[in-house]
Amino acid sequence: MTAPVFFLSHARTPGSRVFGPDPDRPVFQFFDDLSRAVARVLDVPQAAAGFVERAGATLAESQRALATCQVFVPLYSPRYFTDPVCGRQWAAFRRRAGASFPGSVVPVLWTPRRAAAALPLAVLDVPVELGPPEPHEASSAAADEKEQYEDGGLYRLLDVDEDGQVYRRILERLARRVAVAARTFPAPPVHAGEVVAVADAFAVPPPRPVLRLTVLAPQGDRLPPGRDADAYGPLPTDWRPYRSAGEAPVAVQMAEVARNLGFSPESVPFEKAYGEFVSPGPGPAPWVLVIDAWTLSDPRLAERVRDIDAAGRPWVAVLAVLAVDEEQTRQHEKRLRALLRAALPRHLDAGRNAQRAAARGIETADAFGLIFAELAQGSYMRYVGGIQEHAPAPRSWPNKDDDSETGE
Repeated sequence: MTAPVFFLSHARTPGSRVFGPDPDRPVFQFFDDLSRAVARVLDVPQAAAGFVERAGATLAESQRALATCQVFVPLYSPRYFTDPVCGRQWAAFRRRAGASFPGSVVPVLWTPRRAAAALPLAVLDVPVELGPPEPHEASSAAADEKEQYEDGGLYRLLDVDEDGQVYRRILERLARRVAVAARTFPAPPVHAGEVVAVADAFAVPPPRPVLRLTVLAPQGDRLPPGRDADAYGPLPTDWRPYRSAGEAPVAVQMAEVARNLGFSPESVPFEKAYGEFVSPGPGPAPWVLVIDAWTLSDPRLAERVRDIDAAGRPWVAVLAVLAVDEEQTRQHEKRLRALLRAALPRHLDAGRNAQRAAARGIETADAFGLIFAELAQGSYMRYVGGIQEHAPAPRSWPNKDDDSETGE
């Protein structure tokens, strides 16, 4: 694999890549356009100009590209700064670039500048510059292009720029920026292993509120009849429902997204959490319960889930997983969906949109991350509201019928 000039880092768009077109096609269109432009400016083959993670790319290919690219090109958007993968890519490149950083980073506004206004501390030392226009281009036209780019972002320009001229001129300016960065501040290559074990650069530092996480899934030695052990391990938290290359256990994914949302994740086993789920009164913390639909094959656990559904604790969010990209789950999809309907009727009938979608079973890893983030934030807001509702009303003045000096 040839070392690319640039590595395009972007947050994957939630959506099914199994049953429909890839929702990241605009990203790949931009990547192809930028690769051609960079190849032309630097006089290199287009195949050597850039790298982006496409469907089917292996984790090893991505790691090699990230370890050897000269320039890092992040697509700025609100989702980019909450994506743990993007945060780790940023941190890995920053560590290996050393003194070349931030000159070897060329950010691209994929969404409007105002949408990415709340930038994490990790990126504040990297200027968001479009680069100079062509010498023959009028300064007023160049300023107008820059304003369109910052006000709408490149994604919108792809859609509204009818003749494509503004998009192409901005693309050329970005390509020249990449070329200058590659010539002036190329990041030195490292071994691929050096870009693996890095922390998420965008994770919000503490202090942060606790978000409790519970996974209800089979263990590798106690599986439902006919279920393969491929997705499971010794503990429920080892469960990997989505078979995409390099996917971490769902417990790890939840913890990473929770940190990016500003929470301190705390894992609690189901047997310990169940009593809290069905007890009356305000809860101890906001909570997300993730359920493997296969678990409901066990009548005892299905009954417990029905108890949780009936209790309807507002600070408990329930998210079911039905990974239909996995052959065995797809074969049993009808039965598994029936089990979810029987176990979570209140969530399916009376919940908000995200709650109903979660109870039906989340099919893909991308959708899981998006729905989990929404449920976690909703659970926290309802938890805070519950605390305020149950708090005793303050007494600002002694009761005149009270004989004590304090009024208590």
